[in-house]
Amino acid sequence: MPSLPQQRLIAEILDALDKSILTTERLVAKLNRMKQGLLHDLLTRGIDENGGLRDPEQYPEHFKDSPLGMIPKMWSVLPLGDVVPHVAYGVSVPLGFHSTGIPVLRMNNLKDGETDVSDLKYSASATTRRLLLRPGDVLFNRTNSIEHVGRTGIWRGQLELASFASYLVRLDPEPARLNNEFLNRWLNWPCTQMRIRRYATPGVHQVNINPTNLRKTMIALPSSISEQVAIVEALVAHEATVAAEVRELTKLRLLKQGLMDDLLTGRVRVTPLLAESTP
Repeated sequence: MPSLPQQRLIAEILDALDKSILTTERLVAKLNRMKQGLLHDLLTRGIDENGGLRDPEQYPEHFKDSPLGMIPKMWSVLPLGDVVPHVAYGVSVPLGFHSTGIPVLRMNNLKDGETDVSDLKYSASATTRRLLLRPGDVLFNRTNSIEHVGRTGIWRGQLELASFASYLVRLDPEPARLNNEFLNRWLNWPCTQMRIRRYATPGVHQVNINPTNLRKTMIALPSSISEQVAIVEALVAHEATVAAEVRELTKLRLLKQGLMDDLLTGRVRVTPLLAESTP
């Protein structure tokens, strides 16, 4: 049992950490809410030549009405199939957890718009080698439960060789008209997810979104690839800010855990003199 002054000092130290943790948690939550608003604004208003969001209230003449609502005048509304001329179904081969053969991505490898290679299955079939992923490929989950169908992620070449399973579809955009990173962001946008799920047809235990129907979905598209890239870069910058705060939150939680272990077991002693010298 430490002395009463030491108890007070320990409590003050841990209280200060708790306040920092709470402040950082609130900031992370706020940044995540802001991300959803930013995503909506960027995919409906775009970025002007000065790098800022277009303002439909201040400059209504820069916007026009469309089947998807008000969009910038230089944007087009068209079926996704007009700019995604080709799709490819994944391989239908036996899969196992043994690490021989080629890794084959499944639905659970698509997370938050990215591809996660922490839980892989493999195929030794020669068929798998005929359908390898390329960096930048956008994968769409066409068959699953209603809450998972439509999940989309982008392959970033994390492995030298990899393929994808038959219930995933690779979307091949026309590079001169549609940036693959923009396509991935647009498909993961909640508004798009709601629209494409209208095409979901029920099965025995799952639903299916036929790629033919997916390509009927209307997209509001910046005519300039450079604007599409600028929109993606704005989202990436915001996500980097969120990630930095999440790392800080993790550090604070680990620091508190370590300090509690040290201070409450007496492994590290504190004295009132330390409190006086601490700002």
